This record gives sequence, structure tokens and C-alpha cells, in this order.
Amino acid sequence: MKIPGGALCGKLAVPVDYAHPDGDIAALALIRFPATGDKIGSLVINPGGPGESGIEAALGVFQSLPKRVHERFDLVGFDPRGVASSRPALWCNSDADNDRLRAEPQVDYSPAGVARIEEETRQFVSRCVAKMGKKFLANVGPSTSPRTWMPSARHWATTN
Repeated sequence: MKIPGGALCGKLAVPVDYAHPDGDIAALALIRFPATGDKIGSLVINPGGPGESGIEAALGVFQSLPKRVHERFDLVGFDPRGVASSRPALWCNSDADNDRLRAEPQVDYSPAGVARIEEETRQFVSRCVAKMGKKFLANVGPSTSPRTWMPSARHWATTN
């Protein structure tokens, strides 16, 4: 991904678990395309998901917006917890696991096929827990995103 000149990149340190703010820290990747004229606000791009990069989404939006929007608004994107450039990144499958899963393009809904899917799911969860830890996995998902971004977005929008 090629980032246009003038973009500002950084990381936002947040607690892995908001119930224990002095504990482990996650680093969330950010990108900001500053307004080129008299700024009136910031547009924060939510990548949706699950697992989508907000930096890539913001880049796509940035490239499609008219000049008058670039002049008046900062455009801000972020990679949610566990995604893309944020750390730790949530990678539970090896390349070999992904290649093996892609090699079976048809979903088999027979009883034997469903049993195989259930076993694959159990193995996936076991790999994730072993690699990422229960604490991190318990704090990845929709419930952590607003808690992370609303105060940060308000602060950034009013101080920059």
C-alpha cells in the first residue's frame, strides 16, 4: 500500500483490558490526512469488519473524496485491535493452515462435513488461545472499539 505524501502515521497506546488500565498495552495504528485548507473538522473512518484495516479504508476514501472535502476536513483511519498494523496482530492461522482451508472451496453440509467444520473451528480456537492468550482475545471485538475511539477521536479533533 502506497501512502500519499503529507499523511501522518502513528500508534495509539491503549490498555488491553480497560478494567486494568495499568496492565498490558496494545498499540493501534493510525493515519491522518490533514486538511489542506481551513479545517472545520475531522472525519473518522470506521473500517467495519470484522478484521478490516481502517488505514486501507481511509486511503480508499481519501483517494475518492473531492478536493473541497480534503481542504476542510482531516481524514483519520485506524486499524482496530488485532488488525493489520496494530499490535499485537491477531494471526491465528499459519500460511499452511490458510492454504489448506482455501484448497477446499466447497462447504460440505453433510453430517460428516459439519463435524469436520466443527473440528476445524475447535482447532482454530485452540491455536488462537495458544498464540494470542485468553486475555487479549477477551478484549478484541466490537465492545472495545467505541471505548477506544470516541474519547481519542474527540481529543484529536479538538487539539489538531
